[in-house]
Amino acid sequence: MAPSTADLAIQGARDGNLCLLKQISSELKLRGVEGFNGRSLLHFAAGGGHPEDCKFLVENSGFHVNSTSAEGKTPILLATEGSRSLPVLMYLLDRGGDPAMPDARGSTLLHNGVHNGHYGAVRLLLSKGVSVDHLNLHMWHAVL
Repeated sequence: MAPSTADLAIQGARDGNLCLLKQISSELKLRGVEGFNGRSLLHFAAGGGHPEDCKFLVENSGFHVNSTSAEGKTPILLATEGSRSLPVLMYLLDRGGDPAMPDARGSTLLHNGVHNGHYGAVRLLLSKGVSVDHLNLHMWHAVL
């Protein structure tokens, strides 16, 4: 069975295939595509570390940088999960991404960056004045 256009869009965002996303955008409203746990294409592009895809989705397709998935994760939170996502994190912060917005477990960008060993993200967030005093549901401070 051939994948649906929505499945192709998700794969394109996950893989950083901007040409495919642009092509599909003429056939499908990209903001209506949802994948695993209600994640949008911006979630997939941010989590995959693809800044050009994120820029296209935000600036040309109207995605909101603080949108949440069913699990309460924002695209910017997913950008703190991988070390190759620092350009995405910088872009989403510059576009109004809220560094203090917690997920459903109370974890912030700083918690996520520390937990995933993404110290470039941690340094960037601290340089922007992000609070280290926020506790998540595990009662962990952002910086241990």
